Amino acid sequence: MRCTLIRPASLFRDGISPSVITHNERFYSDHVVFLVEDQLFKVPKRNFVDDSEVFRDMFSLPIWGTTAEGQTDEEPLLLEGVEIDDFYVFLRVMFDPYYLHEETEPKLTKEHWTAVLKLATKWQFTRLRLSAIKNLRPLLSMQNAVEWICLSRQYGVGEWLCDALYALMQRSAALTLAEAELLGLNTVVQMGKAREEYIRSSGSSKYYSGFTDPRARVRQLFADELQDCSK
Repeated sequence: MRCTLIRPASLFRDGISPSVITHNERFYSDHVVFLVEDQLFKVPKRNFVDDSEVFRDMFSLPIWGTTAEGQTDEEPLLLEGVEIDDFYVFLRVMFDPYYLHEETEPKLTKEHWTAVLKLATKWQFTRLRLSAIKNLRPLLSMQNAVEWICLSRQYGVGEWLCDALYALMQRSAALTLAEAELLGLNTVVQMGKAREEYIRSSGSSKYYSGFTDPRARVRQLFADELQDCSK
């Protein structure tokens, strides 16, 4: 089989007019340099433009001066308030399958996926946010329902909240002071009511005070919050 050698192209030498050359829309990508804490990251810009409205708007702003931020190591785009480890794992997920399943990389933990969820929510990466929500769900323990509730509230994951509240209602251990402070007074009061009804209904064929459907009771008691979290 005859092999065609690849050689450097010269537009002028090959008689090609620069005016007729176009950039392929998918496979001609700029790179962007980010500064996170004291470390530089240089990655394809396309993923940030295509998947995030925040970065799309940022990169569409007019350029002041000769060089836009993020084009060189000397003028990187600073990501304030972001930790190196969080951004690193965010990029691993963004560029899956190239990095996510490498044997040399550790398996992503609950903390890793939480970091991805945090940054994806902050920067409006819809696809990565959905991926984080999907992968986090099996890692959230029903035994730590308070953490589950706090995560669903913090990042607006409405589909978690009812299950997390229901898990807390079923928990045999009483709330600690630290947990009560995290949940807030209204949730503590409503949860106390739900837990009392649930406990009094235990061992009976009929639930106390018409408490025939525990999940429905949770949805009733926390209707406003569940509605707000689902928006």
